[in-house]
This record gives sequence, C-alpha cells and structure tokens, in this order.
Amino acid sequence: MTRLYVDGVAVEAETRLLPWQRAGLSYTASGYGQRIPTSYVVRVDGRWRRVYCCCYSNLGTCYIEGPRDPATGRKAWRIVDDGPGSIYLAHERAPTAPEAAITVGPMGRYR
Repeated sequence: MTRLYVDGVAVEAETRLLPWQRAGLSYTASGYGQRIPTSYVVRVDGRWRRVYCCCYSNLGTCYIEGPRDPATGRKAWRIVDDGPGSIYLAHERAPTAPEAAITVGPMGRYR
C-alpha cells in the first residue's frame, strides 16, 4: 500500500494497472494529454478514485476529479502528490526571483 496526499492530506493509495499499462503501452501516442489515467487509485471520502495526470510539457499535474460544480457544470480537480511539503504544491505561491530566472535545458544545462 502506498501513501499519497490529496490537497495536502494523507490518503490511502493502491496501484491498479489498466490493461494498456499491463501491455507496456502509452495512453496517447505523444504521452501528453489532459486526462491521462495513471496506475494509482486513492481512497477519498470512502470511495476509490482513479488518479489522472494533465501533462503538456515535461511536467504533469496529478489530480482526482471531484463532483461537478452546479454553477459551472465542470468537475473540480483535487491535486494529488507524494508528500505534504512537495514542490508540486508550490502553485499556491509565486516563485521567487532565483526560481523564476533559472530554467534547465536538455541534458541539465542551464540556459
């Protein structure tokens, strides 16, 4: 059993491979997409929910889908990560000047 965090709160998690994952395939040809199913499921509010990943670059955001918002009709995303102090929860603060100025190119070289 694995422990993951949903919105910073520890939850129970398991690995449940989908058929295409067992076959060693990718969900999309490019590997990018907004709703890519991962091999993880998490137990939230008494239900097992599949963890999805939104990835359009070399960084993805993992999330579970919540109930639909009655006002907009859209599903709410709840962020999933592997630790309460994870850098993936840094979306709540603006980057400092050194973080914003440094980008890493191919092979780890600074640009």
